[in-house]
Order: sequence, then structure tokens, then C-alpha cells
Amino acid sequence: MPPKQKPHELLEDEAFLEKLAESLAAFILPKLEKQIIDRLSELNLFNSELSEEFKNFKDEEDKRINKLKCESAKKLDSIEQYARLNSIRVFGVPEAEDEQSEDVSKKICETITSELKIKIAPSDLDISHRLGKKNLQRDNPRPIIVKFLRREDRLKVLQARRKLKGKAVTIHPDLTRPRLYLLKESQKKFKDVAVSADFNGRIFRQPLPNEKRRQGNNIELFPQIFPGIYEEDGVFDGA
Repeated sequence: MPPKQKPHELLEDEAFLEKLAESLAAFILPKLEKQIIDRLSELNLFNSELSEEFKNFKDEEDKRINKLKCESAKKLDSIEQYARLNSIRVFGVPEAEDEQSEDVSKKICETITSELKIKIAPSDLDISHRLGKKNLQRDNPRPIIVKFLRREDRLKVLQARRKLKGKAVTIHPDLTRPRLYLLKESQKKFKDVAVSADFNGRIFRQPLPNEKRRQGNNIELFPQIFPGIYEEDGVFDGA
């Protein structure tokens, strides 16, 4: 039987120290590993919850900002449409190659006077000019925007435009981009009923056959897309 080693001798015995280290490792490492795994699980759960909270916050913030944008867009669109209540757009007036701005005013006055029997002089107009870039290779002449000095003159012209039925020249209220977009898209969507803009720029459609409405009670449509108001050119009203 080998003699017992003294404590200070054991601390100098490499074989003993190696065995001691292995024993301690076998005892401590499993517990330490479990603690580390448990802690990592807690951290992963915390990160997951934090990530979900941040996502929910961002979604709510995006909704809030979009709502504010839509409210602003609606107000701006309403103000802009009100500012257009002296204006009309005229389509189908022939365009000359060397046409000048004064020629446009003269043509508009001649067209309204001859076709609608309403006497309008260039002095009754605030502004009249073609829209878009000149391109004489195009089949149709560019439309003309006309702004009257007096709103009652505009109203007379719009009320008399039915006399143009079947002719090349047509006259329409001057709409903002969101309302013009709404009008065109609604005419594509509701092909079986009439969709039109009134003199104030409000968009209406007739009821569908399966919609219970009183006769003559048309349905007003409101813009949801607002091109031209924000840089992104398409703020959506999800409300």
C-alpha cells in the first residue's frame, strides 16, 4: 500500500491535479451548460417578444402616419378642387402648327359662341392654354384648360354642353388628379352604370341593379389614391 501523500505534495502531483480537474469538470460543466442554455432561451424569448413589440409599434405608427397623410391629402384635394371652380377642360379643338396663346383664347371663344350659343369674349377669360407638350404627329389635338373670370360664365357653358353631343368637341369640369384618377378607374370598374363628375368636381355613379336605392339617388365616390399630392404619388386611404 503506497504511503499517503501530504496535501502540499498532492498540489504538486500533475496526475492528481489532472484527475481533480476532470472530476470537477464532470460535476460543474453539465450544470453550467444547463444554466447557459436556460439563459440563452430566456434571451431568445425576450428578443422575440421585443421584436414582436417593435413590429406592432412600427405597424401602428405607419397606420397613424398614413392616416395623417390621407387626412391632409383630402383637405388639399378639396382646396385644390374649389380653386378649379372657375375652370373647364375642352377637348377636340383643332390645333395649328404655329398656334399662339392668343389664338387659343380666340378659338375657345369662337367655339363656345358658335356651338353653345353663349357669347364669350377673350376679355371674359382669365387663362386659356393647351395642356401637355406640342406634338403635331398625334391624332388628337391637345386639350385646352380655360379659366373664366366669372364663375357664372363657367356654369352657363357646362349647362349648355349637351348641345355638343355627337360632335368632336367636348367640355368637362376641371378635376384634380385624384378625382380624375377616381373618375377614370370607376368608369372601368362600373361598366354597366354611368359614372360622371358634377359641376363642382364631385364623382357619382348610378346604383348597380342589385343595390337597393331610391330612383335617381346616385352614389358619391371619394378619392382613395392621391397622386400628385405626395412625392410617392400614391398615398392610399385604407380607412
